Amino acid sequence: MSGRPLLDAAWVVLAVLALNSCARLIGLTENYYIASGGEGGNAGLETAGGADVSAGNGGSAATAGSATSAGVSGVGGNGGLGAGAGADAGLAGDGGAGDAPGLFVPPGKLVFERYSTYAAGDSKMYVVSFPGGTIGPELTASYKICSPYNGIFSPDGSHLVVGAVPGTTPCPSTLDRNKLELFILDLDHPPSMQRVTNNTTPDEDPQYSPDGTFILFKHDGYTRRWVVSSTPFNETACKDPNGSYCFNSSGEPQTKPVVSDTGLVCYEQSQNQSDPDGDIYCFNLADGLAGKDISSDANRIHAINHNSIYDSRPVIAAPYLYFTRWRVPAAPHVNFIQRTLLSNLTGTDESCAFCTDPGTGYEDAFSLGEGDLVVFSSNANGMGKGDLFVANFSGQESRSINDFAPGVNTALDELGAAYWHAPPAPTP
Repeated sequence: MSGRPLLDAAWVVLAVLALNSCARLIGLTENYYIASGGEGGNAGLETAGGADVSAGNGGSAATAGSATSAGVSGVGGNGGLGAGAGADAGLAGDGGAGDAPGLFVPPGKLVFERYSTYAAGDSKMYVVSFPGGTIGPELTASYKICSPYNGIFSPDGSHLVVGAVPGTTPCPSTLDRNKLELFILDLDHPPSMQRVTNNTTPDEDPQYSPDGTFILFKHDGYTRRWVVSSTPFNETACKDPNGSYCFNSSGEPQTKPVVSDTGLVCYEQSQNQSDPDGDIYCFNLADGLAGKDISSDANRIHAINHNSIYDSRPVIAAPYLYFTRWRVPAAPHVNFIQRTLLSNLTGTDESCAFCTDPGTGYEDAFSLGEGDLVVFSSNANGMGKGDLFVANFSGQESRSINDFAPGVNTALDELGAAYWHAPPAPTP
């Protein structure tokens, strides 16, 4: 952050007030893209932490850069002045809280997949770097893999674990799920990668632990654990807590296991993606490693349960568990996003404020690591069947990811987004 005197920030405030009625302004926050202020209104000035200007809806996104001043704390108070649709976004204090705060993508990396249909097996995967919104090389060509899905970054952002089909030339024209294996891609040294699994049953939905020491995944329908840097996963010798471990479980398939930094593991249990009895359960990792049956209600929490409604795709971003669910039991089934506190899993769920259209699907929210900011998939005003958007979970506005990284959303499906938030730069 720049060390300019506070007076400079004051002049910026005066300049914005003078121009506010005649022009939309765009500007920069520290290494962040700012997307919007009020709907149809003039841009507002966010002053907590850096005297920043955000573009009004319909304006262009700013380019990345450093904040121009230290900011004027408290201007406009907690919540800002005049924010709202059709009005000036105003001067937001205390981090820009208000009715229409600017949306941004913090420094880090976004991974997503693109395909025509899931069954076609033509999935491609990309990593997008911020600030800059630069789309990197397509990963199947770089690492000689086919049909990559559900990429997740390691905690330090240097590696990516994916489910993919071992590379052939050309890649298969349809997806054979039994050929899906886990690979860890070294993002700093392509095409270097490690193959984690090698068997004839599907290996999917990998998830790094918060400390990066192990990976949870779905193997042949059930939750498994593999310790990073141990020998490749061995399904026939699968009771080693220091290597390959198969949790004691039975019954319906377990999908997309995720784990918190306190050792809480949550997963979706369902027969398929149209299972009205599909719910989300959680258990203590230590209990699972001790051999307790994680499919028994004596050893797990029935965390998310809506009668005759499919609950799916858990994501942990403390202090919340995010998930996707049907709006109502009756067809056609339309998804939207909810979350609940990890500290009160059976408590009241909170719905996304931006999920305003009951006929539009919203799903697979993933935290951007800053406040309530999430990236999610939706068919809302998109270019294809599924596209990526950015929103504040508790705000009604959402923006296409193309406003921050042009070229991500296309006429194909863009789905499966995950984000790695870069750590703050060291203070000089």
